[in-house]
Amino acid sequence: MVEALDANCEVAEYSPTEVKLAVAGYGGAQKAEIQKDGSIASRHREETRTS
Repeated sequence: MVEALDANCEVAEYSPTEVKLAVAGYGGAQKAEIQKDGSIASRHREETRTS
C-alpha cells in the first residue's frame, strides 16, 4: 500500500461481501464461484496496466 500511495495511486478497501457482490452478483457467493470469475479481475488488471 505504501508504494501505491507513493506513486499517487488511489487505494481503496473493500469488505469480502462487497467483492463477492461485484464479482458474482451477490454477497453470499462461495469461494469457488469467485475463483471461477477471477478472470474478470485479471482482465481488468491487464487493461489498467496498458492504459
